[in-house]
Amino acid sequence: PMFGHGQIEGFEEKYGMEYTRAYRDEKPDEGLVNGHWQLIFPLMKKRYLFAQVEDFLFYDVWDNGRVNENIFAYSNRCGDEYAVVFYNNKYEGASGWIKQSCEYAVKTDGGTVMKSRSISQGLGLTAEDDKYLIFRESRSNLWYVRKSSDICRDGMFITLKGFECQVMLDVHQVSDTLDKKWSALNAHLAGRGCANLEVEWEEMRYKELYAALKQFAGPAFFEKGLAVLKKPAAPAVKKFIDGAKKAALEFYKKADEFRAADHKIFGEKYKAPSAAAAKKSAENQFKAFEKSFKTVAKICAGKKAAKTLLKAKGAADFVLCGAASGWTNPEVLLSLAVGLSLAERAFAIRWSLDRKLCEAMQEAGVEWKGQRDVLYRAFVLAKISGLALAAKDKKKSALALASLCCESADAIALSRANNFDNIVWFNKEELDRSLFLAIQNEIVLGASSEKAALDFYKVLATAQEKAQYKCRAFVEQFEPPKPKTKTVKAKAKKAENKITKKAAPKKSADTKQSKAKQAAKAAKTLEKNKKALKKAGGRKMAETKAKKAPAKKAAAKKPAAKKPAAKKAPAKKAAAKKPVAKKATAKKAPAKKTAAKKPAAKKAPAKKTAAKKPAAKKPAAKKAPAKK
Repeated sequence: PMFGHGQIEGFEEKYGMEYTRAYRDEKPDEGLVNGHWQLIFPLMKKRYLFAQVEDFLFYDVWDNGRVNENIFAYSNRCGDEYAVVFYNNKYEGASGWIKQSCEYAVKTDGGTVMKSRSISQGLGLTAEDDKYLIFRESRSNLWYVRKSSDICRDGMFITLKGFECQVMLDVHQVSDTLDKKWSALNAHLAGRGCANLEVEWEEMRYKELYAALKQFAGPAFFEKGLAVLKKPAAPAVKKFIDGAKKAALEFYKKADEFRAADHKIFGEKYKAPSAAAAKKSAENQFKAFEKSFKTVAKICAGKKAAKTLLKAKGAADFVLCGAASGWTNPEVLLSLAVGLSLAERAFAIRWSLDRKLCEAMQEAGVEWKGQRDVLYRAFVLAKISGLALAAKDKKKSALALASLCCESADAIALSRANNFDNIVWFNKEELDRSLFLAIQNEIVLGASSEKAALDFYKVLATAQEKAQYKCRAFVEQFEPPKPKTKTVKAKAKKAENKITKKAAPKKSADTKQSKAKQAAKAAKTLEKNKKALKKAGGRKMAETKAKKAPAKKAAAKKPAAKKPAAKKAPAKKAAAKKPVAKKATAKKAPAKKTAAKKPAAKKAPAKKTAAKKPAAKKPAAKKAPAKK
């Protein structure tokens, strides 16, 4: 076993299998047990990564020209997964470089050869200028960035405290992006680790934008705004909007600047606006915020009447029903008023405004469970906000929303889409929440009438129920009907029938001529077949004749078998010498010719004549005295 009894719990008593009970009353060391859960057990789940020997490399740690024997350093791999382990086996701190592995024996046909590999080879690194090494230290759970070319040239540097261990996991090499993300992070971190590389990059890249957002929608914004929404009187609403106007215009202006910069970096089509157009854009976004905040105030002033969303009688009733289910609240509505205008162009997600608004809510003391997920979903669904909900366009809008929720890259987040038995299923509760948030976006933006939005939700809810948890079944209800193959064939047949009716007389004359030609051909083939049969009959007669000739000889020899064979031989010779015998034999020849002229159908009488022929052989029997 990998662990002895009581080792994880820190027991001092040692005993084996023969002990039936413990002799000491020891309590587990909770600190040691937690240490195993945090440090040891995660590595045990990756035991395959440390178990192989083909790519195991052991390194010397060099410090000022000498090897530090107290530090153990090695790397290993399994497929595309790599790991590096460092351990300082001394109380004193230590540091150094690893670059080249210790030599190891490799068996070849000519014998054993000692080889060595570098740390860059052990980790599969290349020395291109745009390549960077990313890894996570498992004990601290911090992420690090290193330039691959630096490791290929100099190796990897490590610093350890007394008896400290560091295990590098999730080791992989990446290429730099268009916005120079990894090179900027490498220079910004300067060797230190961070909890989340994406958050670190966003905080560095959008520092000025986040500062403007904090001035507009910081903790004070949520504190004052929520106080107004509790008693949404018209003067208080107007005062709050006027107080936020200056900071809001600065934020929307800064957002347009970053939007233009992102378009330029990623090569997206974008026409830079003039100064006047940029100012007007910021003012339009502020007007959208003002309109949305007034709508939110009306919703918060309303009262919940319906028990379910399908029975809601108005926009306020619909949103308050969702709030009763825990799907929304005033904080979320206030955040939507700030970010929906940006979310429509997908920049709220790119800039992680959901994360920054949640941080502001936390600082304001209004944090609640699941708020980040709700804001993320709402901003994703805002990509298709402002849907055309008229009767003629309702099906297209439903198709766009259903495809986004069930068959897009965001389907997992919106409906928890999962594949089982080659069928993609959605989670009913999660899809219910996403559909509600999509309609809530329409209500907050004021893009369509309340009645149209609520009717649209009923259409979606009915289709969801019919789909029976299947994503494809939900989406295909809104897809345009495909042309059926049967109707196409039917149209083709109708066209053919029309053509045949028009050309009927011509075709009848042609068919009569063709039938006459076919009859003539059939008569010719019959005559040919008859002639062939006659020829075949003649051949068969010749063949039967050839087969019958030896039968006749055998019949003539049968009486000779009764008599001694020695007497017949001189009879044949005498017949050959005497002219009388020749005449008798000459008369037999015509009998054979007549037999040859008979048709094949009269074979039976021919056999009878052949049976009577021994009577003609009587003169040959009388020739015996002539011999004497």
